[in-house]
Amino acid sequence: MNGARCRSDGVWMVLARDYIKSLLEKKVRSPTDLISVIVMRDRAELVMAFEPTDWVLYNMILDMREWTKMRPHGPRNYMPALELAEQRL
Repeated sequence: MNGARCRSDGVWMVLARDYIKSLLEKKVRSPTDLISVIVMRDRAELVMAFEPTDWVLYNMILDMREWTKMRPHGPRNYMPALELAEQRL
């Protein structure tokens, strides 16, 4: 990914920039829009639950880029993550 140190860095950048920042700037998103983040590892892990879409969340997502916060590992199982997402809905 252009401008990213690795794929996981790129994922967090895209979430922060495209899914939060640009939509807040366009006033399409607001704090009443809630976001949960599930990561795929050996098992699905909920790392953020029902966070309001605001600049605080933008900075939290950027912080996830640091491997001290969320180091990638495991086989990235999709099904447990999709099941957990369905439960959250």
